[in-house]
Amino acid sequence: MVQTQERRSISGIRGTAETFPPSKAADYTKAFATLLREIMPGNTVLAGMDTRPASGDYAVHVIESLREAGWDVVDLGIVPTPTVQIAI
Repeated sequence: MVQTQERRSISGIRGTAETFPPSKAADYTKAFATLLREIMPGNTVLAGMDTRPASGDYAVHVIESLREAGWDVVDLGIVPTPTVQIAI
């Protein structure tokens, strides 16, 4: 079965490099960063990634978008999801 668009769920947004490229992740991040500014005090956010081959490319776009929106980003590198959740 060929995936033709990204999938959105409580776990996040999923897709292939064709349906959800790093630039699209950056667009979602910009919107999220704006919302976050309205609901969260402080200026620091955490960013982590998994071990999939494309994760580094996505992390660069996401972190850059957060910084452009005025956030101080702590880049945790490769970590399991629970690490980011607990670190908050």
